[in-house]
Amino acid sequence: MKPIAACLFLLTAIASAASAEQMVMLPFEPSVVYGKGGITWRTFLVAVNSSDRNADFRCSYALCSAVPPRSYYVFQGAGVAGNPAFLYFDDDLADSVHIALRVYVDGSGPHTARIMELPVARAADFRSDVMRIAYIPVGGNARQSLRIYDREGRDGTTVRLEILGAGSHMVDTVVTLHEAFGQMVGSGPARPATIEINDLSTAFPELADVDTADIIITPMTPGAHIWAFVTSTSNDSPQFNHFTP
Repeated sequence: MKPIAACLFLLTAIASAASAEQMVMLPFEPSVVYGKGGITWRTFLVAVNSSDRNADFRCSYALCSAVPPRSYYVFQGAGVAGNPAFLYFDDDLADSVHIALRVYVDGSGPHTARIMELPVARAADFRSDVMRIAYIPVGGNARQSLRIYDREGRDGTTVRLEILGAGSHMVDTVVTLHEAFGQMVGSGPARPATIEINDLSTAFPELADVDTADIIITPMTPGAHIWAFVTSTSNDSPQFNHFTP
């Protein structure tokens, strides 16, 4: 290899390494939401940095900052709506940075304070082919909500949504994901495109007599990468559970 070509190759390799990023998608950014009956939902992000250098987080909200070496930080938010958001950091810290998203639920009366988990998704969790969330509860004394996300953050991404119950198709439709903010963090989107379908039994009356179901999601927009999860929230308390692919 000629010297000039070798130098160009080396510079390209260095630039690619420097620009490589690890992405984590938060279904809800740190926030405080006040619900009915005096219930407060506080979503917070716990970031642990086990490396020997700063973990510089990059995102669209003001809470992003560096986590020092061998330490952790709890990111909390107030005055924001808890929208989904991407969090970026250097790719070579992928095995040293640990992310946990938690919800602290506090209320009055019989509701006692508790901490529950929310899932997060890394870039590799997003799929360009079929994604299945198997054997989720439907109805009962709870309401189930489906959230679908597009990694590219493109408004108008479409996916095919199938819901199978009792071994047969109950729902087969196409839904559209939207991204309302249009913000960027460097060269990447600040937020995913998304759709939230609340209370599946109400949204799809076909599920009225189904106890469990499988959800199948297939991207229809070329180049789309999707991830999804389902929450099941009790009608009597703020207790919830979640189901992932």
